[in-house]
Amino acid sequence: MGFKKDFTYYWQIKNFSFAWKTWILSPEFFVDTIDDTVWRLVMVLRPPSFKDSIGCYLTRICDKADSVECRINYELEYLDGDGYSLLLKQFSGITFDKNYNPARKDVLLVLKNYISLPGDTLTIICRMWKDPWSLKDEGRCFAVTRIKVDKTSCAAFVENFGSLVPNIKRAICIKSASRDTAFASVNICVSEDGKICIEVIPIYNEISKVLKCIVILLGIEGKQLECCRDEFERPEKKSEDTPEQSFKFQLIHTKSELDRLFNGRSFYVQCEMEYSTEIDYSKIEKTEYALDLSKDMAMSNLKSIHSASVEDERLNYLKEGRLDHLKDDLMSFHQNNILCDIKVITRSESFFVHSLVLRARSAVFHNHFLNDFGRSINFIQVDLDPDIVHRMLLFLYSDSLEDLDTTIARRLYLVAITYEIPSLKRKCSLFLLENLQPSNCCDTLLLADKHQDRNMKAIIQDYIHQHDEEIYSSSEWNNFIKNNSLLAAETMCLKFKKK
Repeated sequence: MGFKKDFTYYWQIKNFSFAWKTWILSPEFFVDTIDDTVWRLVMVLRPPSFKDSIGCYLTRICDKADSVECRINYELEYLDGDGYSLLLKQFSGITFDKNYNPARKDVLLVLKNYISLPGDTLTIICRMWKDPWSLKDEGRCFAVTRIKVDKTSCAAFVENFGSLVPNIKRAICIKSASRDTAFASVNICVSEDGKICIEVIPIYNEISKVLKCIVILLGIEGKQLECCRDEFERPEKKSEDTPEQSFKFQLIHTKSELDRLFNGRSFYVQCEMEYSTEIDYSKIEKTEYALDLSKDMAMSNLKSIHSASVEDERLNYLKEGRLDHLKDDLMSFHQNNILCDIKVITRSESFFVHSLVLRARSAVFHNHFLNDFGRSINFIQVDLDPDIVHRMLLFLYSDSLEDLDTTIARRLYLVAITYEIPSLKRKCSLFLLENLQPSNCCDTLLLADKHQDRNMKAIIQDYIHQHDEEIYSSSEWNNFIKNNSLLAAETMCLKFKKK
């Protein structure tokens, strides 16, 4: 008896637990060894009469094959993320019409509760053949669909905890680290027996149907005291009278225990939520024909595709600048005064900050704390405008500057020199050079010369040589010559030295 030759389609669905649609379509695949036909798999989530199940079936796509009907045998199999078989079912003598797809009865079902998915990846295998000797060559195709998962977080500040009244909900003041508006509202409630409940109500229209939430209780020193996790699925349709779903977390710590920990004052709750609203990508990764294709080789290919996908993820991580999440989290701690241990005081305003951030980013601040080692430092007085201090702190925490103009950039350039913040100096210098104009180049040249920034000075002088007719005839240059004759003469002479 001959060896059965077939065409095998491997479809990996990554982040499967975040699937929210009624169905997911696999990438189309072409099978030239079966009459040049085109196919796809359809994953059905919660099909009618099987609400706790997922289903999958094979369907034929309208193609250019000569035969209208194609009669095949095939089998469908589920694998978990480690390659272990969850369920397999074979279908024999099924006819597919290229112009008509009736409601499928040959559906492979499996209960969701039975699925254990390492890596949150489900693999579906479809093996197709007409009879044991009809295919000239074996073939394989590998496809991946990845559901995009977004994460967001917020810090919830619980004030005057000791004044909570039993069975009365209190809204917690929250601020999102990475969004202009909060992604959820948070309530806290204490029962008569002192049990604490944290309620997280996601904003309905902004996030997807499948949500996962983590609530972390933070102690005074920032130490994690407790962590709760939960997830739920939203209904497909929600009427105005339907109450909003929410996460409800019963804390292990009682009110009396937290009273002792925080002296009835304030503490923080960190809320983190994961959700998905779209398919990140869905594509064919690899196709093979005419090989001795054993199951072990197939699993090896699946693993190599997984490794390639991991490498793609790593590159995407770097390319998309995922350090932004770290910056957002740091900014959240700064903006919400979480674990801040020092104040920066100006003439009219003060800012809560973390001494560790100041020391890491500024040599002057580092030396200040080093010289006062052993003494308790609660504040630092600076002779700067509040707006400039705010911008400086924004840069120290996030490495970014907002709403710059040349005047502000010059002031921040001076701050960078005063407090020895090289990265801020480079950023301001670059902004000033990118925004050179005949009307402002004189002031920028004077700034570079005064602070011995030779590279910046040379670039500005070169800019002046390139626009000499316009600049030398301007009122700004005439005033510059009167007040800075030596620097003006040096700049003009350089043009002739280069000739």
